[in-house]
Amino acid sequence: GLGPRWFAEHLTGDPTVLARIFRYPAAGDEGAWGVGEHTDYGLVTILAHDGRAGLEVRAPGGWLPVPAVEGAFVVNLGDMLEAMTGGRYRSTPHRVVAPADGPDRLSFPVFFDPAWDARVAPLPLDHLGPPSPAQGERWDGTPVDAWEGRYGDYLTAKVAKVFPDLGAEVFDQPQA
Repeated sequence: GLGPRWFAEHLTGDPTVLARIFRYPAAGDEGAWGVGEHTDYGLVTILAHDGRAGLEVRAPGGWLPVPAVEGAFVVNLGDMLEAMTGGRYRSTPHRVVAPADGPDRLSFPVFFDPAWDARVAPLPLDHLGPPSPAQGERWDGTPVDAWEGRYGDYLTAKVAKVFPDLGAEVFDQPQA
């Protein structure tokens, strides 16, 4: 197995951490989207909320609402953890439904990701046996091992794809 300091020495010694506050205004329309279906890019996202539900996770058979439990956090696993474990731990497909009425909904995610320059590669998990075929394909149909390399390169490519103007301005990536 991995030594007790492996993650700190190889992946998270200088982690990429981003804390945000997301505001979802009332849409006046039942079922309007606050954020469409996606997965988080890094290792783990810890999410606090203001007590109002709105987060949904994709499960076999459809979407499930995540109850807003007072004093509880929601933890989503990200793409890098999924890739590193060969799909044994899945990145959580999720979306946010905007409130139909009432006050705006607030959420407070903290994204904990590998160091910008960390090389992300599969972990040595041979002792667990090979992943099942279902573990080898992501929710969006791409193979879990479709990407390997420096985390900063993965993140800039993802951001440039989702936000082309930002990618061109900040990350010096060509617009799609």
